[in-house]
Amino acid sequence: MSNMSNTDKNLADLRAFQTKLEAAKKMRVKVGLPSGKTIATHVYDGGQSVFEIGAKHEFGIGVPRRSWLRNSVEANRPAIIKTIHAQFDLAKGAGAPVDKAMDTIGITVRNFCVRAFRTNGFDSWAPLSPATMAEKAARGKSTTLIDTGTLRQSITWEVVK
Repeated sequence: MSNMSNTDKNLADLRAFQTKLEAAKKMRVKVGLPSGKTIATHVYDGGQSVFEIGAKHEFGIGVPRRSWLRNSVEANRPAIIKTIHAQFDLAKGAGAPVDKAMDTIGITVRNFCVRAFRTNGFDSWAPLSPATMAEKAARGKSTTLIDTGTLRQSITWEVVK
């Protein structure tokens, strides 16, 4: 039997959670093509890296803007916020490690970014031009932003402390 009162236990639980929150404030979740985790050095036939192709489409540099990162976060903000709350509820209630919570948040955002490729940017991407459609059709392709799948497969996350 414990000598700790309910008040003392609640206070201890709150202090433990405060420690976790302090640790979380020092962490960042990076999603996209973080240099430490991606195959950004992969070079396409045209000589551009995965990072260059990703930035080109994300910001519309020389092509119609097809945001696979920022738009994915905006389109799914309520679900991402729900995941953040759920993960910190687990960290508080079940004592889950805060780095595991941050990792799950990263996975969630990454999955939304990948889903953008199947949903034409959650229906926000400009349609392909007739010339691009013809060029893709000649190679047996038809999906916006997917020829080899390298960009989509390169999207990842990392928790930085």
